[in-house]
Amino acid sequence: MRRRKKAEPKPRPESWIVERDTKLNGRHVEPGTELTIRDHSGRKIRTKFVELVHNDSIGESWMTVTEIDRRSGDSLRVRSFDIGRVLTVHMKRKGKKR
Repeated sequence: MRRRKKAEPKPRPESWIVERDTKLNGRHVEPGTELTIRDHSGRKIRTKFVELVHNDSIGESWMTVTEIDRRSGDSLRVRSFDIGRVLTVHMKRKGKKR
Protein backbone atom coordinates (compact mmCIF):
# COMPACT_ATOMS: atom_id res chain seq x y z
CA MET A 1 0.00 0.00 0.00
CA ARG A 2 1.12 3.50 -0.72
CA ARG A 3 1.33 6.14 1.93
CA ARG A 4 -1.10 9.01 1.75
CA LYS A 5 0.38 12.37 0.97
CA LYS A 6 -0.13 15.05 3.57
CA ALA A 7 -2.31 17.89 2.40
CA GLU A 8 -0.47 21.17 2.04
CA PRO A 9 -1.97 23.98 4.12
CA LYS A 10 -3.84 26.62 2.17
CA PRO A 11 -2.24 30.06 2.11
CA ARG A 12 -3.88 32.50 4.50
CA PRO A 13 -5.38 35.77 3.29
CA GLU A 14 -3.35 38.91 3.90
CA SER A 15 -6.09 40.40 6.09
CA TRP A 16 -5.48 37.72 8.76
CA ILE A 17 -3.15 38.58 11.65
CA VAL A 18 -1.81 35.46 13.41
CA GLU A 19 -0.50 35.61 16.99
CA ARG A 20 1.30 32.67 18.58
CA ASP A 21 2.04 34.34 21.95
CA THR A 22 -0.78 36.29 23.60
CA LYS A 23 -2.57 36.95 26.89
CA LEU A 24 -5.88 35.29 27.74
CA ASN A 25 -7.71 35.85 31.04
CA GLY A 26 -4.65 37.71 32.33
CA ARG A 27 -2.21 34.84 31.69
CA HIS A 28 0.53 34.46 29.09
CA VAL A 29 -0.39 31.82 26.51
CA GLU A 30 1.91 30.19 23.95
CA PRO A 31 1.51 27.13 21.71
CA GLY A 32 1.05 24.03 23.86
CA THR A 33 -0.64 25.76 26.81
CA GLU A 34 -3.67 23.83 28.03
CA LEU A 35 -7.04 25.58 28.10
CA THR A 36 -10.52 24.59 29.23
CA ILE A 37 -13.33 25.66 26.91
CA ARG A 38 -17.07 25.13 26.95
CA ASP A 39 -18.87 23.87 23.88
CA HIS A 40 -22.42 24.77 22.84
CA SER A 41 -23.95 22.02 25.05
CA GLY A 42 -22.11 23.28 28.16
CA ARG A 43 -19.59 20.48 28.62
CA LYS A 44 -15.95 21.28 29.33
CA ILE A 45 -13.26 20.30 26.84
CA ARG A 46 -9.52 20.34 27.58
CA THR A 47 -7.57 21.69 24.65
CA LYS A 48 -4.10 22.94 23.72
CA PHE A 49 -3.60 26.43 22.31
CA VAL A 50 -2.16 26.68 18.78
CA GLU A 51 -2.74 30.27 17.59
CA LEU A 52 -4.97 33.34 17.78
CA VAL A 53 -6.20 34.78 14.47
CA HIS A 54 -7.67 38.25 13.81
CA ASN A 55 -9.48 38.91 10.53
CA ASP A 56 -9.52 42.67 9.99
CA SER A 57 -11.70 42.55 6.88
CA ILE A 58 -14.76 41.30 8.84
CA GLY A 59 -13.71 42.28 12.37
CA GLU A 60 -13.69 38.73 13.78
CA SER A 61 -11.15 36.84 15.87
CA TRP A 62 -10.86 33.19 16.85
CA MET A 63 -8.42 30.69 18.34
CA THR A 64 -7.19 27.47 16.84
CA VAL A 65 -6.87 24.71 19.46
CA THR A 66 -6.43 20.93 19.45
CA GLU A 67 -8.30 18.53 21.73
CA ILE A 68 -6.15 16.69 24.27
CA ASP A 69 -8.39 13.64 24.67
CA ARG A 70 -8.53 12.83 20.97
CA ARG A 71 -5.69 11.10 19.18
CA SER A 72 -6.72 12.35 15.74
CA GLY A 73 -5.02 15.73 16.08
CA ASP A 74 -7.97 17.61 14.59
CA SER A 75 -7.99 21.32 15.27
CA LEU A 76 -10.96 23.36 16.46
CA ARG A 77 -11.69 27.03 15.99
CA VAL A 78 -13.26 28.68 19.03
CA ARG A 79 -14.07 32.24 20.05
CA SER A 80 -12.03 33.74 22.85
CA PHE A 81 -15.04 34.22 25.15
CA ASP A 82 -15.65 30.43 25.20
CA ILE A 83 -12.51 29.97 27.33
CA GLY A 84 -13.17 28.88 30.88
CA ARG A 85 -9.68 28.58 32.35
CA VAL A 86 -6.03 28.76 31.32
CA LEU A 87 -4.14 25.79 32.78
CA THR A 88 -0.48 26.83 32.78
CA VAL A 89 0.54 24.12 35.24
CA HIS A 90 0.23 21.33 32.65
CA MET A 91 1.98 23.16 29.83
CA LYS A 92 4.56 21.05 28.01
CA ARG A 93 7.42 22.83 26.28
CA LYS A 94 9.64 21.31 23.63
CA GLY A 95 12.61 19.53 25.12
CA LYS A 96 11.20 19.39 28.64
CA LYS A 97 9.39 16.52 30.28
CA ARG A 98 6.06 17.02 31.93
